[in-house]
Amino acid sequence: MSAKSTELLLAAIDSRRILAIDGPNFSGRSNLLRRFCRVTSDGRMYLGPEVYFALSGLTTTVRQELELHAGGPIDAANCLSSAQILDLVKLLDQHPARLSGGEQTCLAVLCSMILKPKIFAADCALEQLDSHKLQLVLDLLQGPAGPEIASVITDNRLDEWNTPVQTIPIADLSPDPSRHPPIAPLDPPQIQRLPAVSAPTIELRNISAGYAKKSDVLTNVSLTLTPGRVYTLVGPNGSGKSTLAKILCGVLRPTAGQILVNGAPATLTKTPGKIAGYHLQNPDVGLFESTVAAELGLKNSDADTPGTAVRDAFGLQDFSTVNPLALPFPIRKRVSLAATIARLPPWIILDEPTLGADGPTIAALAQIIQSLAAKQHGVIVISHSKKLLELLRGNELKIENSHVQARS
Repeated sequence: MSAKSTELLLAAIDSRRILAIDGPNFSGRSNLLRRFCRVTSDGRMYLGPEVYFALSGLTTTVRQELELHAGGPIDAANCLSSAQILDLVKLLDQHPARLSGGEQTCLAVLCSMILKPKIFAADCALEQLDSHKLQLVLDLLQGPAGPEIASVITDNRLDEWNTPVQTIPIADLSPDPSRHPPIAPLDPPQIQRLPAVSAPTIELRNISAGYAKKSDVLTNVSLTLTPGRVYTLVGPNGSGKSTLAKILCGVLRPTAGQILVNGAPATLTKTPGKIAGYHLQNPDVGLFESTVAAELGLKNSDADTPGTAVRDAFGLQDFSTVNPLALPFPIRKRVSLAATIARLPPWIILDEPTLGADGPTIAALAQIIQSLAAKQHGVIVISHSKKLLELLRGNELKIENSHVQARS
């Protein structure tokens, strides 16, 4: 990205409290923001889609994380009121790593504001927020606790925002779009090469679950999940969506209740991942291999295996020998999604699969998900993307006040 582009961006920010850069994936948006924020002496701060990178990893509570950034007690640092605005006060004794993605995003934004940047750049970082939390963050950024000059944001859900903001096309800031080589799009028909599966029916009876400092995340949840369908799991940030997913994939033991698989009592924690595969919203924690091919279980790239079909569906042919952690966030997200699907788990749980994804990618992903259900997988999608939810038109599971309500 040229110096001219950063000059154009600085001129566009002038007098605008929030400026959004509009453009598709791989158009240079992220490169522009990162280059723009390298001028650290000018008080510019960058928050990418990996919001967990903005947290220190040194603290054991949210309070300590805030105090670390503030250099003292949160009361003295005058950030308690902002914590109240973002609904973080009730989480002060929670471990930052145990927060939901949306809660982590709010914490990362507040930690950034404590450092008093002149210009704050959020690169697809706000896509993990539900509509209510998004509005709270935007209000904070535009208020006295926000950056001194302005915030500049890239986001693939701008058309879903309740607050209108000034936007500028990336083409107006990047005079030479040829500098950005094309990336293969998703190719949904390739999923048809996958074999059909025989997924079981899963029944939850009066399931309750939680954690040491928050024991009532879910209470008396009773559901029957039928394969061959797409379920959309919705609810506010921190309401328990990921907790339910962890129960279903066998990494969290319920505190009460019973789980039945095809009518027989089952303890999913004895065989985690056997019934349900889980794509986490943070792709990095699900990547273990040194190459994309290894992540997809590919030993022979010419063989027509589930791994090659999924690789082709997600447009990853050119990245087979690349370390996945060296790839841009949107591609890492693809690799993580593909790795989950390539294992052919009977049930597939996708937690915020559209993070960092533009409109065409979301539409293609919806086709892939529907094809998986047609192959008789059970699919559960956790998302705040209105576009994805509208395209899927799945069986809605709504979590609110620790309960789950099923609606067809």
